[in-house]
Amino acid sequence: MNKHFLVVGAGIAGTAVSEHLLQSGQRVTLLDRGNNTCSYVAAGIINPLGFRRMTKSWRADAFLNYALEFYMCIEQKTNSSFLRKLEMRRMFSSEQECQLWRDKQENAEFTSYLHPVTQSDTAFDGAKNPYGSGRLKQAYSVMAEGFFSGYKQWFTHQNNWLTEAFDYDAFNPYELKYKNISYDGVVFCQGADNPDNPFFNDIPVQTTKGELLIVQNDKLDPKMTLNRKCFVLPLEEGMFKIGATYEWRTRDCSITEAGKEKLLNAFNHLSDEPVVVLKQLAGIRPTSHDRRPYIGRNKEFAGIFMFNGLGSKGYLLAPLLAKEFVESILENNPLSEEVYPYRGVPKNQGK
Repeated sequence: MNKHFLVVGAGIAGTAVSEHLLQSGQRVTLLDRGNNTCSYVAAGIINPLGFRRMTKSWRADAFLNYALEFYMCIEQKTNSSFLRKLEMRRMFSSEQECQLWRDKQENAEFTSYLHPVTQSDTAFDGAKNPYGSGRLKQAYSVMAEGFFSGYKQWFTHQNNWLTEAFDYDAFNPYELKYKNISYDGVVFCQGADNPDNPFFNDIPVQTTKGELLIVQNDKLDPKMTLNRKCFVLPLEEGMFKIGATYEWRTRDCSITEAGKEKLLNAFNHLSDEPVVVLKQLAGIRPTSHDRRPYIGRNKEFAGIFMFNGLGSKGYLLAPLLAKEFVESILENNPLSEEVYPYRGVPKNQGK
């Protein structure tokens, strides 16, 4: 028998959860207040590596393979195009970093991700290049506007989308009724709004602000994504997104002059090209102390769940984690203890 779920929050987390519930034959009502400030602002870069120490992200292989499958499926379903393969170049910050890349490129775990450094990489003149550079074999971006607009249009033709803030006074957690409509489960995917949720405000979801710039320059390579101190992501011709800053423990989503200057200074490590700032953006990432998301059910109410804390790699992590989460609900498959919501909560806290 099909179940009916209410999913609260339509960022990348809520969208991925909703899609996997639908694929499992369930009914979904998706509620979103309409002013998401993280998933919609993010660059949507899918990069399975951490450049600073040249390490693979947590479960990188599985996450990347499934994410590509997921986004291509959504493109087909919504008759849209938002997934781009990136030509991404890491500009090395030292000789040691260059040597670390060369060492890793010989490692079997990294051969599918790293191009071997060549003479042309050493001589690359599209950015400041004192120590050489390396190119990724697998890096992608999800164009957020295309992804969310296409999915919302498709979803609203098939299911129920509510544009409103969740009203906790209208929710009966014992009967799982919201505004007198009964549900079999309620999944909160609220990102940085988690501190306002009385069912999960004891989970230490951290709020990390990020600012980005949209700039214009006619001389930067329109096909090359650059990375050092910041990323420079090509958009349409002559326009680029520069990001991103990190400001911890704040929910203030306003743009700042300090954020703008920090990004422009970081860009100067890549290029002296003058840019015209067209727009400045800010969003609040939901993060965790150990860089693992918070996924699971409430301690007191078995039908209430959270799916949160995806951090800066949400577009990489969300698809597979949402699949595993939905399977845990419908098929009683255990989730990894790494994502247990109460792992960072003292035993005398929580519901």
